Amino acid sequence: MNPVCAAHPGLVYDATEADYVSFLCAQGYNATQMATMTGKDDAAAACPAERGDVSSLNYPSIAVPVINYGVGFAVDVPRMVTNVGPADTVYNAKVTTVPGVMVSVKPDKLVFRAAKKRLNFTVSIAGTLVPPVNGTVGASASVVWSDGKHEVRSPIYVFPRSVTRQ
Repeated sequence: MNPVCAAHPGLVYDATEADYVSFLCAQGYNATQMATMTGKDDAAAACPAERGDVSSLNYPSIAVPVINYGVGFAVDVPRMVTNVGPADTVYNAKVTTVPGVMVSVKPDKLVFRAAKKRLNFTVSIAGTLVPPVNGTVGASASVVWSDGKHEVRSPIYVFPRSVTRQ
């Protein structure tokens, strides 16, 4: 880890209080629990009737729970990054993955014409989680955005909801 680089990250994943509230609601927290965390009364802290998905939190890491080993899966995860570096910067995506997990990014190039500009992209993750080897439970992958100076990593972890061996 290089703390000097942390002061100039190039890209950041912005998340607001509303994003975190939606994330917690998707995990099943109730209005009383939300009121305790947000400091608002129960009515103001109530979750919407239609709860979102935990993967919708605009966070660098992506967790993909799948049914079990050997069961196919496919998920699209939207993300948004903000350029906190100079204008006229281009970031290219590089994907690393393991057998059984396919990862793609659209678009795979982000062109920032201004500082503080926000751009969206979607990470598509699909495949079939292979049974564990050497005690591993899931599979790791990543997307790394690079402009030649900065590298902004989004780790991806695919794991079974239940660990039933086939």
